Amino acid sequence: MDQTEILKRGHIAGFDLDNMNCVFLNGFESCIVGVISGIDIAPRVCYDRQGMIEELIRHSSMTEEEADEYLSFNVEGTFTGEDGPVFLEIDEETWRRSGPQQLNPPGSPEPEGIEMS
Repeated sequence: MDQTEILKRGHIAGFDLDNMNCVFLNGFESCIVGVISGIDIAPRVCYDRQGMIEELIRHSSMTEEEADEYLSFNVEGTFTGEDGPVFLEIDEETWRRSGPQQLNPPGSPEPEGIEMS
């Protein structure tokens, strides 16, 4: 199921979006990577920032630099409230070299009741 189909059904990562006030960005559905949430954080849609730049380039005559500037000023720079989207930017070189970081670094105590493997 692609991102558009997930949006049509109103679910991302198990969140029922029909009952939330998440802000969505039209035209960037394929860039959705998930939802963030926490005890003191309302669920917010998370977008792949580099994917958004690629979408802007693909559907306009913008260069990568222009798309980055447009995204910074016109999208990220616009306050849409506490339910507004967030943007994930991955340093791909570091990711390739080191892979995902450990949740529980060696030598640190394990949280009680949780087994880390």
